[in-house]
Amino acid sequence: EPSPGMKKDRSEPKEDSVERRVTPRVPLRVLQVRGESRKAFFFGYAVNLSVGGIFIQTTSPKEPGTRVRLQIPLQRELPPIECGAEVAWVQPFSARSKNPPGMGLRFTEMDEKAAARLDTFLKSLQGRGR
Repeated sequence: EPSPGMKKDRSEPKEDSVERRVTPRVPLRVLQVRGESRKAFFFGYAVNLSVGGIFIQTTSPKEPGTRVRLQIPLQRELPPIECGAEVAWVQPFSARSKNPPGMGLRFTEMDEKAAARLDTFLKSLQGRGR
């Protein structure tokens, strides 16, 4: 019998269905919100998305550790969701690589309403034409 705090049971299925990355039909035009003015500037195109983060295709990625505020337009008829994110890794441009250049960001701050909208959006994309 395992002692308390020594849980070895890994039989619980991980809910990876929503953690799985999803590729939007059209790359999403992501904006960065900057400064006191809260002006939004073009940041890059999201080529894939999950509940945990986003990959932005760009030839000029930010340094890992850079924190940004993003606006992500999920549906044309609704305002974009806004969240905090941090650059987790960078994919530099390489003529030999099949991977597009850009940066992977993990979401660091997102309110419940935005998270619920993102979850719904991802599920709607996962359900299309498999």
